[in-house]
Amino acid sequence: MTPENADSFEHTFPIYERVNNCCKYLQDELNLAKYNLENIENQKSIFIRQALEQGKKIFSEVRDMSNLSRVKLDGKNRQTLFIDIPEKPDPECENAMRIALQNFLISLREENFDAVNNKQLLRKKIEKTFSNRELLNIVIGKRHIPVKLYTVDATNGIGSLRKWEDVIVQNSGAQMFISAFAFISTLIDYERHRISESNGSNETFSKVFIIDNPFGKTSSKTFLDAMIAVSKKFKCQLICLSDLNQSSITNQFNVIYQLALKTPLYSNKSYLKIEKPIISGDVSKNSRLEHISMKTEQMTLF
Repeated sequence: MTPENADSFEHTFPIYERVNNCCKYLQDELNLAKYNLENIENQKSIFIRQALEQGKKIFSEVRDMSNLSRVKLDGKNRQTLFIDIPEKPDPECENAMRIALQNFLISLREENFDAVNNKQLLRKKIEKTFSNRELLNIVIGKRHIPVKLYTVDATNGIGSLRKWEDVIVQNSGAQMFISAFAFISTLIDYERHRISESNGSNETFSKVFIIDNPFGKTSSKTFLDAMIAVSKKFKCQLICLSDLNQSSITNQFNVIYQLALKTPLYSNKSYLKIEKPIISGDVSKNSRLEHISMKTEQMTLF
């Protein structure tokens, strides 16, 4: 090519075409990037909406839990559990949820987290960061949730709601036992109903408590009546092990098994013998209770 036609249009046209094609390619890539960003923002909005729905559902359930804890004591329906959360969700909860999600994504980027090859670990991170308790914290706008339990007065049987911390430290053994028994029964009842609803079942659950000598602390009629009232409210069957036999205790149960420790002749080993059970009231034998298997599982509230 001669110098005089080096700057001719024919010489620059192929370069122009290549540049033009590169511009079209870059524009396509830019459009794809915009589409992906819009899709990411849509997915984030969907996540925030669903997380808020779940958090508000738990918020509603926790508020209802206090009402579900009402037990008829000393002739009146007493609220045995009070969870101190606001009347309404925090008005800034949506923005707080957005910030929580943004901080989570930033932490993944700072860790150079490989989500493709660590799906199981990512799932655990999500479950921890956006657990039901964390969602509730965001919805109510605080992390500390005061809890009050009903304590029975030993003198007149009339009790009051007291802080959880005070119940543990300041109450007598019997008072703490009744408060804890009502509290645990309420939580189990709540969790069972939640599982039933999630499975689409309307099945009514009953519960069995196996308690080692509760009457050492609750042998007075006031506390015994409260314990039985709680068990009836939440449909709890009580299987209690005890060596106490005063009528104030035995009259509360329809079936009593007497166990005796026997030592056979010419042996230094002992064995446990079941004496004839004492049955009072209308009791029918149920083989499913006579031969029962038990599966243990730790359940969480949130």
